[in-house]
Formats: sequence, C-alpha cells, structure tokens
Amino acid sequence: MNTLLHVFLAARRLWAARARLVWLGLLAVLAGCGPGLGGTGTGADDVDGVPGATLAPLALCNSDLGPLLGCTAAAGAAGSTLSWWADGTTARDALLRVEGNGAELDAACSGWLFSGVWAAQGAQSPRFHGTARTTAGGPLQAATLTAQRVDSTLVVQLLDAAGRPLAGPFTLRATPTALPAGTCH
Repeated sequence: MNTLLHVFLAARRLWAARARLVWLGLLAVLAGCGPGLGGTGTGADDVDGVPGATLAPLALCNSDLGPLLGCTAAAGAAGSTLSWWADGTTARDALLRVEGNGAELDAACSGWLFSGVWAAQGAQSPRFHGTARTTAGGPLQAATLTAQRVDSTLVVQLLDAAGRPLAGPFTLRATPTALPAGTCH
C-alpha cells in the first residue's frame, strides 16, 4: 500500500511539473496575441496554424464524453472531476489525466507529452487543443488530442498542428490511479 502511495505522489508531482511547463510555454506564445493577455492586440488570429481559426472553449461535461468522466448535471462549465485513463491494467504506454475541462497525455513509448483544453475550432469536431513536446525535452509545439467514446472506453490520438498523427490511437480504460509506464517494445 505504501508503494502505491509513493507511485501516486510521484505521478502527481510529475504531472504538476509538466503542467507548469506547458502553462509557461502557452504564456510565452500568447504574449503577443492581444489585449488582456499582455499583447498589443495586433497579433494574428491563427490557431494551430489555421489562418482565421479561433478556439471556442467548451464544457467537457456537456460532450458525449461526460458520462464516462463521471460528470453530474451540476458540473457544467466546471468540468469533470479527476480521472485517470490507461491502455493497460497494471502498466501502460498511454496515460490520460482528465480534470476540469483539460487533459494531459503521457504516451511513454511513443515519447510524447501533451496538455490541453476542450474546445472547438472551425468545422472540426471538439477536441483537446494545447501543446505537445517529446519526452526527451524537445520544443513545445501546437497539437490536438482527439477523443472519442467507444462503449466504456476512450479512444484518443495525438495530432500535430497540421493534423498529422504523432501518437496513437490508444484505447483507454478508466483506472483508479496513475499507472507506471510499462516496457516499450
């Protein structure tokens, strides 16, 4: 039991550090976007490299993923409670952390980390929009994470700004805690 607590606490510290890094990267990118964000208001409206596209934040609990995430009718815009999703039962390649209207993906064997928020962009179906980087410490880049409900699972895929696959698709099941990474083949 003590080992599980240590694994959970280590995973929580790792996620917190990654989230801080992603937010710092987003702040650096958004500094020139417009009023209210510290910018001049003359920046482009491009999102993820799509000219003229803007993001419309959405409530994750109002999506078809809501029932899987344990959302209640009262949750609405506040989003979901913390939930963990993995592609294994004792070890995993992909681990998804969902809380509020955001998600973080650790695709250990594929070598990618992602953090983003649930939003719509243009005619695309809603998905998580944010940033990704390699686990080797590469630069942050705009990315999206698609998520589909398939029975009691989530199928997610990490895409770059042009829509090219970076990792996945992964079929994930709810897990009670963050699982350790497994052996990559």
